[in-house]
Amino acid sequence: MSVDSNDVDNCSIPDADPPDGITPNFINPPTMAPTLISIAVVLNVWATVFVVARLYANRFKLHASDYLTALALILNITYAGIEISISKHFRHTWDIPVCWITVKYMITKFALYMVGVPRSLFSKWAVLLLYRQLFGVNKLINVAVWIGVIFTLLISIFGFVVEIIVNAPKPGQSWEEWITTPEDEKTYELYENLTAVGNNVRTACIMAVDLYIVILPLPAISRLHLPLKKRLQLFALFAIAFSAVIASILPLVYSLGYLRDDDGTWVWCYVEICNTAEISVAIIAGSALAFAKFVKTYIAGSSTVRMLRLKLRIKPPDHSHTSPTPVPPPLHGTIGSPPRKHPRHYLELNDTVLMETQASTDVRTTYTAGWGSQEEILRTIDVIQDSRPGSSLRSTDKYV
Repeated sequence: MSVDSNDVDNCSIPDADPPDGITPNFINPPTMAPTLISIAVVLNVWATVFVVARLYANRFKLHASDYLTALALILNITYAGIEISISKHFRHTWDIPVCWITVKYMITKFALYMVGVPRSLFSKWAVLLLYRQLFGVNKLINVAVWIGVIFTLLISIFGFVVEIIVNAPKPGQSWEEWITTPEDEKTYELYENLTAVGNNVRTACIMAVDLYIVILPLPAISRLHLPLKKRLQLFALFAIAFSAVIASILPLVYSLGYLRDDDGTWVWCYVEICNTAEISVAIIAGSALAFAKFVKTYIAGSSTVRMLRLKLRIKPPDHSHTSPTPVPPPLHGTIGSPPRKHPRHYLELNDTVLMETQASTDVRTTYTAGWGSQEEILRTIDVIQDSRPGSSLRSTDKYV
C-alpha cells in the first residue's frame, strides 16, 4: 500500500476502512501473533531435533538429500525469525496504523518472500532425492523424481517473478518512493489482484507437488514384503507426510478468500501459519527414517539406557516376612546332589552283587515313610570301577 507524505498524523489513520460498526483498535486489538509465534517455535524445535539426529546418524556418508534438508531447516528458522520481527502486523488491517507501513517493514516483508520460495523448494527436493536414494533401482521412480524436481523448480521461478513484480519497487525507483508515491485506484487493485492470483496459482501447484510426493513411493512400497510392525511404521510416516498435504491445502482456501476479503493481513496470518506447518512437517517427515535409526543406535542401544532399564525393572516380591510353605524333599536324587536326610521310619535292605568284571555294585532298596501317608521305595545302585591299566585308583559313581 502507498502512504501519502502529508501533514496528517498517519498513526491515527487505519491501513484499511473497518466494516460498519467496528472501530479501529490500535492499542490492544485481536492479534494472531502469539499463535503464529508458538507454532513456528515449536515446529522448528522439533524439526531441528530430527534434522540434527539425521545428520549425526548419516555423518559418515551424507547424501544430497541430507544437505538439502539442512538448508531447508536453516531457511525455515530464518523465515520464522523474520515473521516474529514483524509479528505486530498480524492483526486486522483496520487495526494497523498507516505509520507502521514503513520502508523497513516493506523490505522485511519482501525478504520474507525471498526466503520462503527457496525454503519450499529445498524441502521438496530433499524428499524427492531421498526417494531416489531409497528406490534408485526403480527406473520409473527415478524418472518421476526428476519430473518432480523440474516442476518444483519452475514453481519457484514463477514465485520469484510474482514477488519481485508485486512486492518490490519498479526499476529506477527507491523503496521510499515506491511506498510514498500515490497510486491510482485501478493500479492498486491490479497489483492486489495480481498478488492474490499469483499466490493462489503457486499454492495450488505446491499442493499438487505435496500430493505427488506422498503418492510417488506407494507402488514400490506396496510390493515389499514387510512384517506388520514395519508396515505400521511406514503407515505412521505417511500419515505425517499427508498432514503436510493438508497444511498445503489450507493456504489455498485462505488465499481464495483473499480476493473477496478486505482484511488482507488477517488472511495472510492464516496463510503464514499453514505454510510454516507445511514446511516444518515436510522436514520432519523426510528425516523420520534417519531419526529412528539414531534413536535405535545411539539412545536405545546406549549403556546408560540399558543400565536405566535394569534399574527400573520390577523386582520380585519379598516374602522374607512370611512363613514359607514346607516343600517335600525330592523323591529322587540327582548326580552330584548332596546327601538327603532320611525321614523317620527309615528301613534299608542291602544287596551286593559281585560282577565278573573288576567292577562292583551295591544295590540298596530303601523303604521310606514320611510325608503324610505316602510311602515310597527308593532303589540306589553304587558302582565301583577299577581304573586301568595297572592303577590302584578307583572311580566311584552313584546312579539313582
